[in-house]
Amino acid sequence: MYVNLLETNRLQLQVNPYYQPKLVIMLKILGKCIIPIAGLLLMHGFSSFAQYSTPNELLKEFQELSKQHPERVSLHEIAESPGGHTVVVVEIGTEVKQPNKVKPAILVIANPEGINPLSSRASLLLAKQLVSNDKHLAHSWYILPSLNPDAHSRYFDKVKWENPRNALAVNDDMDEAIDEDGPNDLNGDGLITSMRVADPQGEWVADETDPRLMRKANAAKGEKGVYSLYTEGFDADGDGKYNEDPLGGVNTGINFPHLFIPYTPTGGAWPGSTPEVYGVMKYIFSHPEIAATFTFGSTNFCLTPPQGGRKGSVDLDNISIPDNFAEMFGAEKGRKYSMDEIIEMAQPMVPSGVELTPAMVASFLGLGAVVNPLPDDLAWYTELAEQYSEYLKGIGFSSDRLDAERAKDGSFELWSYYHLGVPTFSLNFFTLPKVKADKEEGSGISLDQLEKMSKEEFIALGEEKISAFLAENNAPEQFDAKRLIGMLNSGQFTTKQMAGMMRNTPKPKPAGEVDPKLKALVAYSDGVLSGKGYVNWQPYEHPTLGRVEIGGAAPFAHSTPPAEHADSLISLQLPWIFTLAQKLPNLQIAEHKVKSLGSGVYSIDIWVENKNYLPFPTAMGKRNNQPAPAVLILEADGLEILDGLMRTPITAVDGLKSVKLSYVVRVGKENSIRAKLQSKSAGNDARLIKL
Repeated sequence: MYVNLLETNRLQLQVNPYYQPKLVIMLKILGKCIIPIAGLLLMHGFSSFAQYSTPNELLKEFQELSKQHPERVSLHEIAESPGGHTVVVVEIGTEVKQPNKVKPAILVIANPEGINPLSSRASLLLAKQLVSNDKHLAHSWYILPSLNPDAHSRYFDKVKWENPRNALAVNDDMDEAIDEDGPNDLNGDGLITSMRVADPQGEWVADETDPRLMRKANAAKGEKGVYSLYTEGFDADGDGKYNEDPLGGVNTGINFPHLFIPYTPTGGAWPGSTPEVYGVMKYIFSHPEIAATFTFGSTNFCLTPPQGGRKGSVDLDNISIPDNFAEMFGAEKGRKYSMDEIIEMAQPMVPSGVELTPAMVASFLGLGAVVNPLPDDLAWYTELAEQYSEYLKGIGFSSDRLDAERAKDGSFELWSYYHLGVPTFSLNFFTLPKVKADKEEGSGISLDQLEKMSKEEFIALGEEKISAFLAENNAPEQFDAKRLIGMLNSGQFTTKQMAGMMRNTPKPKPAGEVDPKLKALVAYSDGVLSGKGYVNWQPYEHPTLGRVEIGGAAPFAHSTPPAEHADSLISLQLPWIFTLAQKLPNLQIAEHKVKSLGSGVYSIDIWVENKNYLPFPTAMGKRNNQPAPAVLILEADGLEILDGLMRTPITAVDGLKSVKLSYVVRVGKENSIRAKLQSKSAGNDARLIKL
């Protein structure tokens, strides 16, 4: 049995482009050991033959986990989906029986759009890891296995279609019927793909290198489109439009408040308009101990920091002050100021003891929402991304794959970062391997290569190649090759910093070229999936369109690997979550000093330290006053505070830094004072201060 299991895993690794030869060698070595491989994997929570679970099967597995570990696992129902599925948060930790939590918590949202069963599988394996190892329970964990169970369940339908809508009935085309004109499996292959129809007004052409691939005609090169593309199906309601009123309503993955877009087909009527999302937001606001969030889905903030490049309504470094406020502040009318400069001017105008925050300034100046990550946050995101990249290289996991998707407007990831003010991470566990030809196009310089280059090596590339590199990476218009070389020579930034900036800027899509994701899918389908990831175009007589061809990308093939590969992919990447958990803010009372001033009066200095790497809170959290500050409390019988506060809020402590709090107190007969540090999301501590 164990030999067969080993051979099966060895073959899987050979066909899976993610794995390096040294892992295969490792398995061969393990195959000669006496240790039964299957038992070892199961002991660590990873089975060898994974199967994706339906939402109901997943719920049963978590219920069984709760029965097996009642002191460690508890399930909380937070909503019922429009399709009748129960949406639960699985609490794992040492405080599941305690209504008032002391430990900080980590929230994990899996499968937010319902079209990524791999991420739901990862949530289950994470839970099994947690209950099997107490060292991970320094935090409480709240795991939501599937935010969109209605869409998730459709992965298991007889006919597969990648549809992120929940089961809410919505009349998309505003006629007399609801959900009456969705796609149809015309050729009976069990997949909803595409139809290409010869059309003199079409925008699409078949690519000359591979006629299976479709791309938009490049008018700049004199090309004319010859095809129109449709989703496979009929015009069921006879209105001349195809598949415009499919089954379902809201994509829960884009129904959150930040950058929510109204009046879209799947976004919902308003943020939180669907019960699954409303239930999540209500749960989060009732659990202030949440110190960080993870999303298991299509984005990967661990490898690629949240991207900038959005055009928002405010630039915090170039703020125009209205004339009435400029006169009040003594500012120069018409000049633009940074947020720090405005705070410095306005601080003397607020009451003593009140700290003027960016959120307060933005409010009274009427500034718009921040839509790009703040530089201080990008610094630690970039550093952690570099560490994660090194971690992947160390375990032989290839990073030569397509980039994860960019976070969508209205997504949970963006809402968590911009609104909750806590470290926000995400993992996607699988993206398609890159096609070799894609890596050889253009300048030939990757961002990974740029990071490792010295200033002299990069400049030696020459202006022509540097210009091509800048164009490929959508560099800001003011950065041309000459200016960039000058900035590098003057030390304004390094090649490593430049690579980080490029990663946070969305890349443009070249006109008239095949989508790299489609190229990668065809290569993956041919090389790994035996052709099952892409349907070759076949003729079909359509009742209204006439002769068409049906084919294209198979549903889920780009994001969901074969189930037998799932646990191997997850097991290699999941440990990074525990590394990040150890870097979350942890506030403690570091030291104190006492000086007697006579007559029972003492001056006391207390240092509160953040023992870990990540700041409390994030820079975005400082801006919007989230989460709640920590509080230092002094207690003693007959204690009188002469200078300072009995309850002193601590609004910010950077990673591996400390802040000093100073007091002058008078005490009676007591010879000690109790100092208590309280924070819902960053830990608690206490110190007896002897006078």
